[in-house]
Amino acid sequence: MNFERDKLYQRINERVDKMIDDGLIDETKLLIKKYGRVYNVINTIGYREIVQYLDGNMTLDCAVELLKKNTRNYAKRQLTWFRKFEDIEWNVFPDKLKK
Repeated sequence: MNFERDKLYQRINERVDKMIDDGLIDETKLLIKKYGRVYNVINTIGYREIVQYLDGNMTLDCAVELLKKNTRNYAKRQLTWFRKFEDIEWNVFPDKLKK
């Protein structure tokens, strides 16, 4: 919650890169094969972008950049929503969150 925006975005970008390296594409293929194109699966941030790539609608680089953008936008919406709760203590585990 208390990260500077550019540091937060950097962490998001690194996380997305790790997700790709750890097999997000294969995981997406497996889920589609096992369950089909279930709306809740293929319309989730991460899977949605990779499905676009698998369908040939965009390159992998474009899908990854879109995933990063969509994740950053989601994080921004989360921060906006959480800020309305004045009683939340945000620095409970700051050392665990900061690298």
